[in-house]
Amino acid sequence: MTLIDPRTLAAAFRFPFENARLVASGAVAYGAVFAVQTLATAHAAMGADWGAPAALAAILAAFAIFVVALAAWGRAALGRTGAALRIGGDELRLLHVSILVLILLVTVLGTAFLALAFMLAGLALINVDASAEPPEGFVNIFALYGTGEMIVAIVLGAVFTLFSLWFFLRLALAYPATLDHGRVQVLTAWPLSGQRRAGEMIVALVVCAAPGVAALILFNALCDAALGAWPGAAQSLAGEAGFVANPALFALAAFLYGAMKLAFVAAPVAAVLCALYVKYRTESENSAALNET
Repeated sequence: MTLIDPRTLAAAFRFPFENARLVASGAVAYGAVFAVQTLATAHAAMGADWGAPAALAAILAAFAIFVVALAAWGRAALGRTGAALRIGGDELRLLHVSILVLILLVTVLGTAFLALAFMLAGLALINVDASAEPPEGFVNIFALYGTGEMIVAIVLGAVFTLFSLWFFLRLALAYPATLDHGRVQVLTAWPLSGQRRAGEMIVALVVCAAPGVAALILFNALCDAALGAWPGAAQSLAGEAGFVANPALFALAAFLYGAMKLAFVAAPVAAVLCALYVKYRTESENSAALNET
């Protein structure tokens, strides 16, 4: 299996241009709410009592808009009718899928992280004198590592990272599968990402997201140079003597930043997941047909 499928990547990169109005509508709506969230977070950092509740409400609203946009983009990428932004069965099913995937990620990756933490703590105990008095306050366990322990810790961290990425990718196709079948698909979509397809998936996702991520980093740097704060970190607006930049200009920058996140990163990633799903579904159907004959 090749790690790069030019046709799949081409379909993902064409998607924002072929569906410019649909992508822009979701991006603009998300950007507006993200600007509100950013300002509320900055006010919370300055001590405003209303800031944190307002920011939380904006986060929930932004997530809802994100789900609505994903549903619309998925319908368009899969060639289904009714690709406009709306709230209906697809959106509710995607919300359900998001909750189920989050529960699985927290449960499985949380358990794996606890196991990693115990192993890292065990490595630190190798060089600890059992007869010595226990230190007071915070202890940096990495300072207790020797060269061998540090190498083992790096390997364990890399294994955990790769496992987390692999597990997330195995669940990622639940998004297009749910839209395609019209019912919640989580573990039922799991087999589609098997057969050593995780490598192709991670390469496709990185390639599709990289240009947008680079654009966001550049935009943040430009905002930092022009305003002294960057929309990627709302707290950067709050200084010791007050706001370090004009809040209205910062809100505009946050709006553009939020819109760019959806248009340049989320839309291509959604499109490539749908393209990969169609490819894997077709391969599975052809393989099943051959087995029957």
